[in-house]
Amino acid sequence: MSGSLSVGPGDSVALVSPGSSTTARGVAFARRLVESWGLRVSSVSTPSPRHGYLAATDAERLAEFQAAWSDPDVRAVLCLRGGYGCQRIVDDLDWSAGRKLLVGFSDVTALHLSLYTALGLPSLHGPCLGAEPAASSDAAESLRLAMTSFGTAGRIAVGADEPT
Repeated sequence: MSGSLSVGPGDSVALVSPGSSTTARGVAFARRLVESWGLRVSSVSTPSPRHGYLAATDAERLAEFQAAWSDPDVRAVLCLRGGYGCQRIVDDLDWSAGRKLLVGFSDVTALHLSLYTALGLPSLHGPCLGAEPAASSDAAESLRLAMTSFGTAGRIAVGADEPT
């Protein structure tokens, strides 16, 4: 893997749910979107609540995230949703098993901070693509531009009508 954390057409990404569950519609939206960017989806979190409000048990969510992070073919791990479950698995993650782009926000912030603390690796605080309502087209395009140019100097425009 090159020194760059950016992704581009043909690269493989994983869609994971380290916290809250994601609907089938949210998963389908995320998959269609990243595939429209030319990315390959190597693994996808199973939709629907499987353990209360969480996507799965702590052990299952940890295993899913760790498998995605450790997969040498995966260039980016995109969190479909945030949620309190992220804090419940963060201390057991082995960040040294991979070096790739992490994308998400909300409670995924715990994962961003843990990754930076463990490896000094930057990550992308961006939309969780499995959340509903789905990311707007402007937000999706901003995420695509950020992911394809991550770590390079550049400017990403925000639409005047895009909520913050």
